[in-house]
Order: sequence, then structure tokens, then C-alpha cells
Amino acid sequence: MAAAFDIYKTRIKEILKQSGKKSVPFKTLYNKCKGKSKKLPEFKRALSELIKDGVVLETKAGFKLAAESGLFRAEVVRINKSFGFIRKDDGSEVFVPGKFFLGAMPGDTVLARLIPKKFEDREIPDGEVVEIVEENFREFTGTAECENGTWYIYTDNKLKDPIMATECAVSVHNGDKVLAELTRRGTRHADHRAKITAVFGSSEQAAVCAEALLYINGIEVEFPNAVLDEARYAEHKGIPEDEISRRLDLRDEIIFTIDGADTKDIDDAVSVKKLSDGWELGVHIADVSFYVKPNSELDKDAFQRGTDRKSVV
Repeated sequence: MAAAFDIYKTRIKEILKQSGKKSVPFKTLYNKCKGKSKKLPEFKRALSELIKDGVVLETKAGFKLAAESGLFRAEVVRINKSFGFIRKDDGSEVFVPGKFFLGAMPGDTVLARLIPKKFEDREIPDGEVVEIVEENFREFTGTAECENGTWYIYTDNKLKDPIMATECAVSVHNGDKVLAELTRRGTRHADHRAKITAVFGSSEQAAVCAEALLYINGIEVEFPNAVLDEARYAEHKGIPEDEISRRLDLRDEIIFTIDGADTKDIDDAVSVKKLSDGWELGVHIADVSFYVKPNSELDKDAFQRGTDRKSVV
């Protein structure tokens, strides 16, 4: 089996090298791998490994060698009004002018190539998207505006042009923060079309904008029952006397929180005391580690919410 696998890898590279910049369809590539008996599972495994290693690039038309075509796979990571960035498989980033994105959106997998730098002092190389291999962008948020009877969505990731909404599944008002999904793609961002699927409320309200940001980044606003149970247990358990004896006891002092009324964690406070020669300011921060133990449900949920996030686009 291993021998057939290695033979397939060698033969695939030979066939694609002969093809040059032209993509070879899967069926054609498989049929050209001559032998006494073709083994489809081994062929697929060999092809998959070559793709994973970055030797072979998969396009909509088939397969080609990366070295022969001068192309590389990358993921679109950020886009704004006039430029954006793609990230290669090795983790390095490439600057892409807005007009060279070919309509690609954040999260899409693309084929790209390097182009001459417009500004030599830029530390990273310039590139352009030549093909979208995998479309991974669907839902997005933005502000809806009606212009001459047509709805447009000014996206929260600040694309240069708004996206036209050709469908509305809900009632929308000018200035609403909305959720939408792409229904058709063009070769420019301005050519994309979308359907408005939900309304968060007026984009003039900070809470509405925060709700949209949380939703599109998959951040849960409700806590799991296991986390709530641990929090309630810590609340009712109290502080043991031996723990109090090891600390400075300020429970008889007037100390007030500086956290907002709607905060989820009241852990910052201050105190002020008049002395004979001035004032004493006390700054108090809760010892959260006393309540949140390593690998507890509280700890794991806090870690996931605080660090395990994709970049907001």
C-alpha cells in the first residue's frame, strides 16, 4: 500500500508539471496515473497529502502545481475600505489592495500571487487574489440604509462599497443594525447581493451594536448551567475563618464599587478616609483566584470567553 501511495505522489507531480499553469480535472489526473491496477483510495490519499503540504493547489477547474503556477493558498483575514490582508499557510501575511480581492471575503480560502510592491518601505509583500477556492463567508452585520427605494447594507467590516439587499425577511428601518447573508457573489464587493434576515435595533444605540458584534463572533451571552451552579456555590459558601485570619479585614470600612450596575463581575472598588493631615484613598481589587479554581467550569468558561476568539472583521 505504501509503495502505491508513493508512486501516486510522484506520478501526480509529473502530470501536473507537464500541464504547467493549466489545471487538470480530478478524473483526468486519476486516469493518467497508469498502472496495472488503479487504487482510488490510495490516489485520493496521495493527492490530499500533496495539497496539505502545499505542493499541489486545488482550484475550481482541478489541480495544479504551486511552483509551476506561482500561486499559493491563503485565507482572507481582514478587509477594509481600500486594502486588506491574506494569510499564507505558513502564517505570513500578504498586503492586498482592495481592487485585487476579486470579491473575496474574510474567511474565504483563495489562490493568490505576489505582485510588485507599490511602496517599497512596506515590510510585507503585496499580492492579488486570482481565484476563490472556498467560500467561507456567509453571514455579516451592518447598518441598513434605503436609497431610492433600494436597501443597502454598510458592512461593519467597513468595505468600500455597501452591499445591496435584494431581499428582506423582516421589517427594516433606516439606520437599523441588521444581520444579513450573501445570496449572490460578484467579482467585486460592490457586486455582491444579500438578504436581510434579522434586525438588532437602531445602530445609534451602543447596546444594539454590542449585541450584533457578539452575535457575529459567536460569543454566547448566556452562561452554561454548570458555570452558574459553581458561581452560586461560591456565593453561599462564604469565606472560612482561617482564610480571614490571613488577610487584612476591611469589612467594617465603607468601600464602594466602581463597576457599573449591569456588570457581570463586581471586582473593583475604592474607599476614601479623611485623616488629620489629608485623605487616604484605598484601591481594592477582588482576589478572583480564591473563587475561581484552575480547570473549574468557571475557569474554563472564562478562558474561552476571554481568549479563544477569532479576529473581529
